[in-house]
Amino acid sequence: MQPVYEIDQRWKIVKANEAFCRAFRCTESGVIGRDVRDLLRDDWRLDFRACVARALVDVELDLTLPMVAPCGEHGWFKHSLEPLMDQGVLARYRATIQPHVVAAAEPVKRWWEWRPTATPRVWDFESDHLGQAS
Repeated sequence: MQPVYEIDQRWKIVKANEAFCRAFRCTESGVIGRDVRDLLRDDWRLDFRACVARALVDVELDLTLPMVAPCGEHGWFKHSLEPLMDQGVLARYRATIQPHVVAAAEPVKRWWEWRPTATPRVWDFESDHLGQAS
């Protein structure tokens, strides 16, 4: 079961499943009625509105955002947004989230960390020629 939450048109969380509450270490009653932007990192709160607008017009339904759990733990989550309509009018959004896994790049090597590589063995013409002459 994947973590899922639903928000209304005022950005308030109206539904959160058990997996969401477990991922964010909170209770359903503790997040219902909260502004979902309170769970976003401060510097991403303004961008969230634009991201949801892009999802509404089917430009980009999946987005990755940094979130902060009520306990203060930070993490990046991939959101798959789905607009929910009621009689042809947008009623709310459903977001299925999953932790965003980032493959760590190899650390940059500094000049003092370079290890000499073995010299490739090439044909030694001189030794070969001397060996045949004797």
